[in-house]
Amino acid sequence: MIAASWHKKQQLTKKPAFDKGRRGLYHGALMAARKPEMVNVARLIAAGSDLHGHLPLQSLERLGDMLVESEGEVEYNLHFGRDEQGRQMITGELGATVVMQCQRCLAPVSIRLQRPMAWECVWSEAQFPNIAPGHDPYLMVEEPVPLAGLVEDELILSLPLVARHEADEACAPPRFSSGEDRQEQPDTRESHPLADLARLKRKD
Repeated sequence: MIAASWHKKQQLTKKPAFDKGRRGLYHGALMAARKPEMVNVARLIAAGSDLHGHLPLQSLERLGDMLVESEGEVEYNLHFGRDEQGRQMITGELGATVVMQCQRCLAPVSIRLQRPMAWECVWSEAQFPNIAPGHDPYLMVEEPVPLAGLVEDELILSLPLVARHEADEACAPPRFSSGEDRQEQPDTRESHPLADLARLKRKD
């Protein structure tokens, strides 16, 4: 058992496939021991690597501020490589089920997010006008980068502007009582201007 554990540890500490110049799968589960999970985008693109796995919603703080609760996970399936024109790309899809506040009934509502990604990597903002149609720019500033940073902005952009239950679900605006809705209660107190004086006399 000790030898098997040592051999497994040696395998995990070897350089990933993309460092050897061949295509490989860079799985998020292999990075679970490192917090925060960091990725080197340039190396992943050079190797034509795929990245699959899950991230807890609790690790995405800015997204969590927009939700009613932060339970659950984000599923990511990403490919790093070049397209037919030689552009360096990050493509794939993100998926998550989040809980927001319905703006009609103010109750929690579950919303399924599916976000396709097509990022074209550039090294300066001057290259933005040359981005191909249908692509979003990904500015390569410094490496490595947090994996959560790659997906959080995309999920925030996929949130609905107004969260609501579906039309066929029971959902009605909350009723707020107004002064007109409240029945006026009769004033049982004595309204005579000398009522206080009369009470004092009765005490005597």
